[in-house]
This record gives sequence, C-alpha cells and structure tokens, in this order.
Amino acid sequence: MLWGYSRLMKTIHLIQHTHWDREWYFTENDSKALLYYFMDDLMSRMEQDINIESFVLDAQTVVLDDYLQVAPEHKERLEKLIKENRILIGPWYTQTDFLTVGAESITRNLLLGVSDCEKFGQTMKVGYVPDSFGQSAQLPMLLNQFNIDRAVIWRGWSERLVANTEFQWQSQDGSQITTAVFPWGYGCSKWLPTDPVSFTEAITSNARKQCQFAAGDHIMLPNGNDQSPFEFQVVSLLEQANQTQDEFHFINSSFDNYFKTLNTSASTLSHFTGEMLDPKYMRIHRGIFSTRMDIKLANEKLETLVSRYLEPY
Repeated sequence: MLWGYSRLMKTIHLIQHTHWDREWYFTENDSKALLYYFMDDLMSRMEQDINIESFVLDAQTVVLDDYLQVAPEHKERLEKLIKENRILIGPWYTQTDFLTVGAESITRNLLLGVSDCEKFGQTMKVGYVPDSFGQSAQLPMLLNQFNIDRAVIWRGWSERLVANTEFQWQSQDGSQITTAVFPWGYGCSKWLPTDPVSFTEAITSNARKQCQFAAGDHIMLPNGNDQSPFEFQVVSLLEQANQTQDEFHFINSSFDNYFKTLNTSASTLSHFTGEMLDPKYMRIHRGIFSTRMDIKLANEKLETLVSRYLEPY
C-alpha cells in the first residue's frame, strides 16, 4: 500500500553534511589527503545526480582553502556547485570553541569566513555550531552583527534550560536568533543502511527520537559524521520511506528551507537568555579549559597584543 502525505505527519528535513575535524584525529596533512578524496566524491556525485540538492560543508571555509591547496584544478567545479547553492559554505572560517577564545577572535573568525564566501558568491546565513563544548550567552549578539538571525547548535542544551529544541535565544543587549538544536548530535542519523527496508526502519527510528523535544511538526535530521564518506544513496531512498510508513514525511532539505517553516511559528517559540553548559545529553569536556595551557596563554597574549595595542596604535 502507498501512503499519501498527510498534514498530520511530522515533516523531517534531512540535512546532509560533514563534520570536518581538521586537527583532532590526525595531522593537518592527513586531513588534506582525506579531504581530497571526500570532495572529489561529493562533487562527482552531485554532478551526476541533480536530486542531491544541498550539502553543508561544516560551515567553515578553511576546508575550501585546504582542498584548493591540493586540488586547485577543481576550483571551477567547486565554485559552480557553491553558486548553485548545492554546496553550502560559511559563515565561519573555522569551527572554534566559543568559550575558550575571546570575542575579538570570534569576530575575526566570522570576518574571514564571510570574506571567503563572498569570493565564491554565496554565504550560508546560519550560525551553525555543531560541536562547541558549550554555548556562549553572547552568540546571538555576535551573529546579529553579521546580519545572521538563525543558529543550529548541539552541546550544552537540555530541557532543563529550555523545554524545546526550537526557541528564541536572546543576548543581554537584546540581540536575538531563532535557534534549533540537534539534541542527539550532528551524527545521530549517520551510516544509514542502503537496503530499502532497513533504511526505512533506521531513519524512522532516528526521526522518532529526534522529535522528542520538538516544538512543532517540522524537525531537522542530520545525515553525516566526522570525515565519513558522503552517503549519496540516501536521497534516492527517501521516497521509499515515505511510501511505506505514515508516521513521517521525509524531504531532502537545507537549513534555509527548515527555518522558513520554523519562522512561521516563531512568535510561539519559547525564549531563552544565557549560556548553555548542561551536560545531560552530551559531554561538554570541561577539561579543555586547562589542557595545553601554554598554548592558551600564548594565544591570549598574542590576541591582546594585536587587538588592544598594535591595531589601535
């Protein structure tokens, strides 16, 4: 039996992405080698299949710099897919940890990221923060200064802070962003099976869990993980999942499309003010504040010298 779309169903926005840990698992050069093969596969798959509509390149433009250092001959291919809004880039230069660096560092991060995006013609206007170990109370203010009023976060949230995974987050100065949380992380629907029946069972189970704290009927489901191969087959299996169950309607989507639906009910979303450091569902790795202290002290000294003395002088 084929199931028709019902307005009673929850709509699941599948977000295909990668999370790129540039120097976490391995060296910078190891990362570049992996990136070369990853990007070649991603672009080739997208060029062959127009149904793969969009892919989030972890919102950090340093990935573009690294890739083009080893494959400058593919720049035009990459630019074309970015201008078509299929490979989504920015607004950050790197995915930083917002509680261990100063505000000036975060501002420069956005300046560099947006500048890089302008060279390619498109900027993803979403403060995507998939893996910061806690969230700064002033993130809405920093994003608003770059005309960004939406954010997607992970670590540090729980219903003990704000009941739903979608809410209006406000800084002390009144800046506000519409915020959505991946409650189970950016890898909660990774490595999906390719058998249609198993795929439907897996993605339905993942979606059910993702809806646990949702404020409405539109929910994001991230598909991707750390440096893992592009799951290109997922898009072609969504229709099978839609036809064989009537609990969810799955669509191949993007942050932009998701927030368009969320903004229609923005006035009813809960409001939150403050930082997010709740470890109920995910570790926030408090030890990062004391690890490699020599590097942290040197970084602080350099930031202070450049931004508070040399540049004003």
